[in-house]
Amino acid sequence: MVSRDVFDNLLLEKAKETGAEVHTGEKVYRCAESPGYVEVTTEKETYQARFAIIAEGAHGLLKTCVRPVDNEEECGVCVVTEIPAEEEEIKEKIGKTVDMYFGVAGGGYGWIFPHGTYYSVGIGGLIKDLPHPKETMLEFLKCNGFSGNYKLKGHKILWAGLSERLRAQEFF
Repeated sequence: MVSRDVFDNLLLEKAKETGAEVHTGEKVYRCAESPGYVEVTTEKETYQARFAIIAEGAHGLLKTCVRPVDNEEECGVCVVTEIPAEEEEIKEKIGKTVDMYFGVAGGGYGWIFPHGTYYSVGIGGLIKDLPHPKETMLEFLKCNGFSGNYKLKGHKILWAGLSERLRAQEFF
């Protein structure tokens, strides 16, 4: 298993190795598609490129320049927590196995991932099918032998909603 921040950094470094131009820490004011290129205007400059990667997360607003605003039918929700544990305990309990539980979150799934000194435990499903995500997560934890007062984090996840034009775009 790899932590998200480590994985994201690896992807960024791989993009740089291919010659991708990377701009971080610039407030973006506008993003628009034109025939043959994407134009992104920031507080520092206006950039034009064949492709632009919008990596701002589920709560960002820039993605709406290339697709409609999220609606509940097209979004999921995940609730996660990290549970500290000794490496030996994790090895004994699940080793390097990824535990997946389907049908847990209103048709979604739950997981328990080993991460060296902690478990990553969570649930995910469509918002419309998971009306009480916190309560569902607490029940999932209890059913899997985790009792304690864990800090829960919720995340909105885009499930669908990409325009037909974007889906059909050839990138190679």
